[in-house]
Amino acid sequence: LARLPTVMWDIASDPFSEWLYVIEHNSSTERLGRLMLDPIAGGFQYETIGTLQGDTINALEFRNDGRLFAADANGIYLVDQATAQMQRISAFPNGERSAGDLAFNKAGSLIASTLEGSVYRYDFVNQVWSTIMSNTRDDLFGLVLEHDLLYAFSSDNEQMLEISTSLRKVEQIKQLSHPQLDDIFGATVISIGGKGFTARDGLGKWLTMTPQQGTFDRSEVGTWSSNVAWQDVMHADVDGDGTPDVVGRTPQGAWWVGRANGHALVNEAWGQWGSRVTWVDVQVADVNGDGRDDVIGRANGTWWVAVSTGSQFVNQKWGAWSPRVSWYHTMVADVDGDGRDDVIGRTGGAWWVAKSTGNEFVNQLWGRWSPNVNWLDINVADVDGDGRSDIVGRVATSGEWWVARSNGIEFVTQRWGRWSSRLDWQDVRIMDVNGDGRDDIVGRTDKSWWTASSNGIGFTNHLLGVWAGNPFDLLTVQDVTGDGRDDLIARVGASWIVGKTNGESIKFQFWNLWADSPQWTHVLAG
Repeated sequence: LARLPTVMWDIASDPFSEWLYVIEHNSSTERLGRLMLDPIAGGFQYETIGTLQGDTINALEFRNDGRLFAADANGIYLVDQATAQMQRISAFPNGERSAGDLAFNKAGSLIASTLEGSVYRYDFVNQVWSTIMSNTRDDLFGLVLEHDLLYAFSSDNEQMLEISTSLRKVEQIKQLSHPQLDDIFGATVISIGGKGFTARDGLGKWLTMTPQQGTFDRSEVGTWSSNVAWQDVMHADVDGDGTPDVVGRTPQGAWWVGRANGHALVNEAWGQWGSRVTWVDVQVADVNGDGRDDVIGRANGTWWVAVSTGSQFVNQKWGAWSPRVSWYHTMVADVDGDGRDDVIGRTGGAWWVAKSTGNEFVNQLWGRWSPNVNWLDINVADVDGDGRSDIVGRVATSGEWWVARSNGIEFVTQRWGRWSSRLDWQDVRIMDVNGDGRDDIVGRTDKSWWTASSNGIGFTNHLLGVWAGNPFDLLTVQDVTGDGRDDLIARVGASWIVGKTNGESIKFQFWNLWADSPQWTHVLAG
């Protein structure tokens, strides 16, 4: 092992790397250090970063967005991992001193214990403390949070305490201001590309987040009834003004549009679909190429289109697929590059295209993939940058990436690359990493992010960087910087993280927080 300091107050694991950060204690001074397994040297590497300027700093913890926090006798601090510089966030409430330990819930709120035996929750958005447990006269250390149960070690009576953070109990435990502490982001997530996000909270309020110089600007833009079980809520530019609107359907079949006018969403009734049939594969597509998004859906095999006139939807029957077979991977794609969106789908091993003529779909057989193979991560991508949509997919047993490459009249199946089939690949997305106009593929195995970068005729594998291995509440692709290269955007609890690409690598940065109290019902990217 590496040579470590004699006394260490606390240790914390960086979720975005292999480093362990520690508080060194020497006499009356605390310093920040870090420890990492060094596979080349065959041991551990340890380094001291710098002196921590505080009053007996004895608690250290990472939040799930990668930011490091510490606590001393006077309160909590944000710590710069590169320099050990500390920025004070808040003092402890009720004049209490001396931190016990720190922990974070999934939403990003801080749980802190004190040596006076109190446990508090700090809301970073509203900058307020809430009391969980007050003055038990026990020194509380070793906080571990599991769902709504907090475990702490009491040094006074040498017992492990189980503390409920959400339910009122008899033992001096007070209910938080927002009882659903962890289960707060049960969001229906839709990602369709574009700039920024729109989200609706449990009260029906619509909020937008727009990327601005390393952060997201938030604003409230409208309201939809929270008493309606909205279906098929999507971003769509239904009036063709270049700004995404919001569309959604009520259980009674009514299509409503939250029309963006530059600073708010104006609610308008746009059309009606039958409520007694089951609609599948409902998606946004510009089927006639007029620059206004339409809505497509299939019922009993029939393809219907709610064609946008700019002020309303007009229902039109556009075609049919057999209702007697099972259709998979139904997606919108412009396979011939004519500016009109088509629909592709697979049944058995056959790829069919409902090709748009501008006023109807014409069914055409475009290619075949083996029906005996377990295909993973099937998606639409323009891998050669010719303006025609292709299809990519990975074989589970071999890890091979295959491309159904469009030549304008059919798909030509080609082997383009391979990922290891022994690894568990997650969060596979299509994005243009280097801005060359050809779509690439990115994916994560544990904490390592890899790209299968397109050169126009095949994929070249390249390690982009390291990011957290924990699951995300949302992961989408957008060019947030406007440099022509796609970036990754993720939400982890209340925190928004942006992975900015430079063509060769990716750097992850914290951008913003969302309040952790609402029950977000829809989060739309685009």
